[in-house]
Amino acid sequence: MTVYELNLWPPRLKHPPLIHMLIYQAVMGMIITNAAYVVIWQRIDYSCSVLCFFCAAVIRKLNECLGLEIVKDVADWCESECAYDMLSTSISILLLLWLLIATDTACNLITTGVRFTEKIREFLHRKGSAGNQPPPHCQQPIAQRRRNTDRL
Repeated sequence: MTVYELNLWPPRLKHPPLIHMLIYQAVMGMIITNAAYVVIWQRIDYSCSVLCFFCAAVIRKLNECLGLEIVKDVADWCESECAYDMLSTSISILLLLWLLIATDTACNLITTGVRFTEKIREFLHRKGSAGNQPPPHCQQPIAQRRRNTDRL
């Protein structure tokens, strides 16, 4: 789906240069994908991380009360695992985002290239068929041309 189909291109720019269109589409893709990421994934991530950090806080409180070193290690592991999980999820989503943008851009480039090639073929075909027509004075039958040259 392109920016034209989504009606995201500013109406005052009817035929934008290709590079401007690609930059605009990449930015819009990032905004839309990030919005979807925030709405869908961040809720899951934040709820998991809040739960994880809450568990770590509870375990630390138990550690203060009971003085057990093992419980402290579990709390440290829980916090670090949660932080690593959030980081890896963010990196994977970012890579997926760039992959989607690259794929969309490549599809648009291919589509634009195919359309451009078709336009060139149509132009050359029209020019070729118009260019192959002999001038009007040459369209006379051969016998009539011979008579005209004989008169000279």
